[in-house]
Order: sequence, then C-alpha cells, then structure tokens
Amino acid sequence: MLCMRKKKLALVLSGGGFKGAFQVGALEYLLYNPVQIEDEVIDIQKFDIISGVSVGSLNGALVATNQMEALKDIWFNQIINSGPDVIYVSKYLENGRPSTKKIISDLIPDLNTYQKFGVFFSDKKREEFLQKIIDNFLDLEGFADNTPLLNILEKYIHLNKFEEVIYKMGFVSLRDGRYKSVSHSQMPDNNELRKAIIASSTIPVIWPPIPSIKTIDGDNFFDNVDGGIRNVSPLKDVIDEINKSPADERDYYIIVINCSNNLLPPIDPEPSLLEIASRSMLDITFAEIFKNDLDQFLWINDMLSAQNLKQLKIRNKVYRRYKIKIIQPEKSIGDTLDARPEIINASRKHGYEMAEKVTKIGDWNV
Repeated sequence: MLCMRKKKLALVLSGGGFKGAFQVGALEYLLYNPVQIEDEVIDIQKFDIISGVSVGSLNGALVATNQMEALKDIWFNQIINSGPDVIYVSKYLENGRPSTKKIISDLIPDLNTYQKFGVFFSDKKREEFLQKIIDNFLDLEGFADNTPLLNILEKYIHLNKFEEVIYKMGFVSLRDGRYKSVSHSQMPDNNELRKAIIASSTIPVIWPPIPSIKTIDGDNFFDNVDGGIRNVSPLKDVIDEINKSPADERDYYIIVINCSNNLLPPIDPEPSLLEIASRSMLDITFAEIFKNDLDQFLWINDMLSAQNLKQLKIRNKVYRRYKIKIIQPEKSIGDTLDARPEIINASRKHGYEMAEKVTKIGDWNV
C-alpha cells in the first residue's frame, strides 16, 4: 500500500565533478518511484534537509527548489549536446581533458635556438626562464572560467524558491583552510547565495577562488573554494541540523548519494602534469575522505546497534544511532573532469540502478 509521506528525510550529496550524473540518475529513481522505507512504501516528493558540496551543492540546490526536470535538462540535454561549455569555458581543457599543447604554447616561453643555448649554458638565463614560467602560471587565475555556471544559477536559483526545506552548502576558505557550511536562509540575497554555490564547486587551480561571501549573520568568508577538499560527504552538516530539532523530532531517514568509489578508471600511459594533479587531488583524495567519513559514522552506528542503544554519552559528547542508506557506484565509469556524453549517460544509468538496488534492502544502516 502506497502511503503519503510522513517520514522525515535528509539527503546528503557528495562532491565529484561530472560524476554528479550518477547522483541525478539515483535521484531520478528516488523521486519518480515508490520507495520502501522500513514498514511503509512512500512516494518521495521532497526532502526536509539537503546538504551538498561541490557538484552535490549544485544538484542539491535544484532538488531543494523542486526543479528536478530542470536538473535533468541541464545534465542530459545541455551537457550531453554542448559538453562542459555549459558549465565552464577553457582553451586548456577539452571535454575535461587537459590540452598539453595549448598549456605549453601559452604558459611556457617559446625560445629560438640562440635562447635555448643560453638557458642550457647560463645559470642566469636558466633562472630567468624558470621565473618566466612561474610568472605565467601565477598570472593565470585558473584553467577555466565558470561564468556559464553562474548563468545557470541566475536562471534557476532564487531564494524564494526554497520552501519548507533546509538546504546547506559547504566550501573551504583559503585564508584559514577551514570548512564552512552555510544554509540558504543565511544568505542575504540571491547574489550571495549563488556565490556560495559557485564557491562550493570551485576546484582549486581549475577555477579561481570566490573572493568573498557574506551572510546575514555578519560573517565574511574570503578566497573560497571547493568544500570537497575537506568534507567530500557533508554528512555532519545534516547530523548537526537533525540534532538542532526537538528530541521527539529527530527520527530522520538519511540518504547519502556518493559519486565516487575507490575504483578509478585507468589513466593515460603518459599523463600530463594537470592529469596527475587531477587524479591525486580530486579522484583519489575525494574517495578517501568520503570513505573515512562514512567508515567512522557506520562504526558508531554499528556499535550502538550491537548494544541496542539509540544513543550513548561519552564524557560530554552524545553519540546517536541514525537510519541511513548509502548509494554509491559499484564500478568506475569516469573521472572527475570527464564530460564525454557516453560517460555522462553511463553514470546516470548506474546511479538509477544502484538507487533501486539499495532501497530494496530493508536494513537502514547500509
């Protein structure tokens, strides 16, 4: 029997760049099909709390404002047909792949034969040559311009579209290296809200940092970049919101949609420096941070469950047991910056399949 939604639901969306298509595929299943939640089959129409970092903040913003059809159009119409230009423009990246030729031609000085001899034989000339390369890289704010993404946010994201939902996004301030989490209700206007979402998805080096973000509380965060650097799965942000609720209103069901796993596609035999940086900083690091976050969370859940406890106080800290489902890939499909249509479609399909598989398992601690 299909029931009207009474249960409280929280959604956690990880970072992962263009792997975010996996999230959208999973959300397609969750929002368009009846879902078994313990003793009830419910029709999920909305979530009470949504928290995201990086691509999760983008996807989460559209879900929080009930614009799932627009989200699908962006991913599976606009990006599929126009490529990553829908999100960013760059002469240094082609479908998310670094163009070594263009990077070298623009950022490494072209020397004639006489100058090459000078660099080879003269310490001073060699020092000048290396300094010129460094200056070129420092002058480059980022390898890509995400103005197209800002245009998307200006079209779809407005404060008055958030109704009966707590939406949170996370980013990192380069000034102090700390993770910052803010909700839409803390934003004074649409401009600051969109800047916060952009900051959450700003991969360092690829895009320049967002200079400042202001909140109605008087906070001013400087030089902000991707929240996935410190908190690829913003699970704690959701837990913090749940714990703010009265004790008798904390019975939430948490759904985590992670874009990544520890299985990565093969890298080219002779990768460029940018590809190596992308693999180490984005793919490997993001996967490990997420795994550590979830392992610790599930360990606490399992410990309390084994003792048949809903919560346990150790010293001055209270640990609670939560009901959670984790939807994540079983196989590797593409890397963080890979926006090829076949990869986007495969990620979408796999996300849908995994959401169907995981939600049919009765245990809400998987």
